[in-house]
Amino acid sequence: MFAFRTMIDMDKNDCMKKAAATAGLLHQALTCFQRGMDDSVESLCAQVLQDHPEHPDALHLLGLSAYRRGKYHAAVSLIRRAQQGDESRPGLLNSLAAALHADGQLDLAEKACQKLLQLNPQCEEAYNTLGMIYQQQDKTVQAEQAFCRAIEIRPDYADAHNNLGVVLNHRWQCDAAIKHYQIALQTHPEDPSLHNNMGITLYRMGRFDQALQSHTTAIRLAPTFAEAYYHRGMAWAAKDHPEEAIQDYQTAIRLLPTLADAFNSLGMILVKCLRFEEAIRAFRRALELDHDFAHAYYNLANLFRSLGHCDDAIEMYDRAIARLPEFADAFWNRSTVHLLNGQLEKGWQDYQWRHKADLDVAVYPHSLEKSRWDGSPFTGKTLLLHYEQGYGDSIQFLRYLPMVKARGGQILLEERPVLLPLLKAYPHVDQFLAAGSHAPSPDSYDIHISLLDLPQVFNTTLQTIPNQVPYLWPDPEKISHWRSCLPAGEFRVGIVWAGSPHHGNDTNRSCPQEWFLPLSRIPGVQLISLQKEAPETERFPGSGRNPIHHLGPILNDFSDTAAVIASLDLVISVDTAVAHLAGALGKEVWTLLPFAPDWRWMLHRIDSPWYPTMRLFRQPAWGDWNSVFQEVLGALHNRVASYPLL
Repeated sequence: MFAFRTMIDMDKNDCMKKAAATAGLLHQALTCFQRGMDDSVESLCAQVLQDHPEHPDALHLLGLSAYRRGKYHAAVSLIRRAQQGDESRPGLLNSLAAALHADGQLDLAEKACQKLLQLNPQCEEAYNTLGMIYQQQDKTVQAEQAFCRAIEIRPDYADAHNNLGVVLNHRWQCDAAIKHYQIALQTHPEDPSLHNNMGITLYRMGRFDQALQSHTTAIRLAPTFAEAYYHRGMAWAAKDHPEEAIQDYQTAIRLLPTLADAFNSLGMILVKCLRFEEAIRAFRRALELDHDFAHAYYNLANLFRSLGHCDDAIEMYDRAIARLPEFADAFWNRSTVHLLNGQLEKGWQDYQWRHKADLDVAVYPHSLEKSRWDGSPFTGKTLLLHYEQGYGDSIQFLRYLPMVKARGGQILLEERPVLLPLLKAYPHVDQFLAAGSHAPSPDSYDIHISLLDLPQVFNTTLQTIPNQVPYLWPDPEKISHWRSCLPAGEFRVGIVWAGSPHHGNDTNRSCPQEWFLPLSRIPGVQLISLQKEAPETERFPGSGRNPIHHLGPILNDFSDTAAVIASLDLVISVDTAVAHLAGALGKEVWTLLPFAPDWRWMLHRIDSPWYPTMRLFRQPAWGDWNSVFQEVLGALHNRVASYPLL
C-alpha cells in the first residue's frame, strides 16, 4: 500500500513538471512571436505538440505565425484545430476571422466576426476585420461604418484608422483620409504601410512632392517594400521624371516579380520615353501575370494604335472590353482606330462612347433636357445643333448643315463666340446662339444633336463624305482689309506650327517653329504667321530678304483668319483648326502630320477625303519632322516655280 501511494505522488510530480515545462515553452514561443521570430515559434510549439498533439495554445500560435508568413490556408486549418472542443473562445474566433478573410473565405469570415460580436459586442478587432471584409466586397458604406465603430470603441486603434483612410481615399474623400492616417501615425510612426497609404492619397490630391516624401519614408522603414517603390514611381512619373520612375518600377518588379501593376505602369512610362518595344514587353508581362487586366490590354492597344498597327489595337481593345463591358475609354478609342483605318461604318458605331470617356479635349459642358435628334424629318420643329470639342471639329462638321436643313424645320446653332463672326452669313442656319456658361433654354428648341454626331446620322462612308468646297466663305470687306496688310508680288504662305497646348496629343502634333525657317529662304516666298498666342521668343524674324510677317496676335477671331487665308496662295499648318479652315474655304493647304495622326487623317494617304484641296505630309517615323520638312521644302520649290503659270 505504501509503495503504491508513493508511485502516485511521483506521477503527480511528473505531471506538474511537464505542465510547467509546457507553460515555459509556450511563454517562450509567445515571446518569440511578439519579436517576429517565426522559426523559433514553430520549433517551440513543435516541442509542445510532441506531448500534447492538440494543445490549443500551441496550435493557435502556429496559426498566427503561418498567418504572418502569408500561409493563410494553413493558418485557418491550425486555428480550427485549436478550436476543437471550445469554439467560443473570443481570441480564437478573432484569429480565425482574420485568417479566413486573408484566405478569401469572406462569407465564413463574416460569420466568425458576427459570432465574436455576439460574445463580445465591444470587440474592436472584430469590427475592424468586418470592415475589411465589406471593403473587399465593395460594400464601402458598411466598411466605413464598421471601421468607425471600431474607432468608437478604441479611439487610438491605428489599424482601424488606417483602413478607414483607405476606404475614404477610394471614395475620393482625401482630406478625411489624411486625417485618419495622421492619427494612426501618432501611435505607429514607424509603420511603413501607413506612410505608403498616406503617399497614395497625397498623389490623388496632386501633392506629388509630399507623396514622394511619404513613399521614401516607407522605403526607409522597409527597404524591401515593393508597393512603396511602385507608388513612388507613379509620383515620379506625375512629376515628369521618367528615369526615376522607371528605376522605381524596376525595383518594385525585382522585389515582387508578380506585381502586374508595376509592369503596366512601367509600360506606360516607357511609351512616354518612346521605348516602344520595351513597353510592349512590359504590357505583355503584366497580362501574363493577370489575364483579366483590362487596363493593360487598353494601354497595349493605345500603343499599337500609335504605331499604326490597327488590327492589333482592335484586338486588344476587344479584350479590354470583354473584361470591362462598360469601359468607355476602350470603346471610344476602338472607334477612332476604325476611323483611322478608313472603316467609317464601324467607327461610328462606338462613337457615342465619347460622352462617357475621359477625353483629352474640351467636351460640351451642358446636359440638355429635350430628346436627341435621330435624323428623321423635323418640319415644324427647331433643332439645336451644338458645338463639341475643338474649333477644328466644328469647322469640319459644319459641312453637314445643308443635309440637315434639307430634313426641314429651323436650325439653332450654338457655337463659341470666336467662330460666330465667320458664320454670320451662313445660309443654312436660322438662328445663332453664342455659347456661354448656361445651357440653352429648353423653350428655344425641340430636339438637339452635336455637330460631331452628324456623320453617324447620315451613315457617312469614305464614298459619301460631303466634300464639296468651299462650304465656308470669308467676309469680302475683311478680305479687302487684310489683303492691304500683306506684301504684294510674292508667293504668300500662311504658316502655323502649334496647336492648343491643352490638347492631349499636342506634344506630338505641334513642331518647333524653327523647322519653318528654311522655307523663308526660297526666292519669291513670303511667310505669313497665323500662329495665335505665340510668345515673342517664338516669333522668329525669317531669313534673307523676306522677314516673316506675324499676323496671329492681331487676328481677333476666325473671320479675320479666314479673310487672311483668302488672300494667301498656300497654307502650311500642323494639325490645327487653321488647317480645317483653309480646307473648308477651298484654299490649297498642306497639313503636316505626326507619325500617330488624329483619326480623321487616316493612314498612308497623301490626300484627305474630307478636303479636296489638302495635301498631307506625314512623319515616316516617330518625331521625324526633318523628313517632313525636307519633303515640304522640295514641294514648295516646285510650287513656287509654277506660280507665274497659274
